[in-house]
Amino acid sequence: MKYLLFSFIFLAMIISGCIDKFARHEYGFRLLNNSNSRIEAYAVFIHPDTSISEAEPELSILDSGKSTFIFDNNTSEESLNRFFENDERITVFILSSDTLNKYGWDRVRDSYNILRRYEITTQELDDMGGDLVYP
Repeated sequence: MKYLLFSFIFLAMIISGCIDKFARHEYGFRLLNNSNSRIEAYAVFIHPDTSISEAEPELSILDSGKSTFIFDNNTSEESLNRFFENDERITVFILSSDTLNKYGWDRVRDSYNILRRYEITTQELDDMGGDLVYP
């Protein structure tokens, strides 16, 4: 009986920890590519830095009509928590896959050759239902 009670308490602690993690992840957002071209994107939770990353970041590749979750792919819990606790903006860069393939990261970065840059607050993210649609 003690073993069963201990197992139940242990399982409850594990589940509550997982629920807490999932609750924090609900603030990630889905990026939908509503254009006719393949795009690549990444997010930066540092504001007001609007420059493109020096080193090539982990890019999410989205074919036309497809979507991905930016938080799951590109950010840490620490930066996401800072974003929501301080009501900072997230900067999302949308880049052309064709341009990246043709010219490479360094040239795209140096010429700031992006398709679009979004700066989003937590309130704007909530108003959009957690989804960012490009274009």
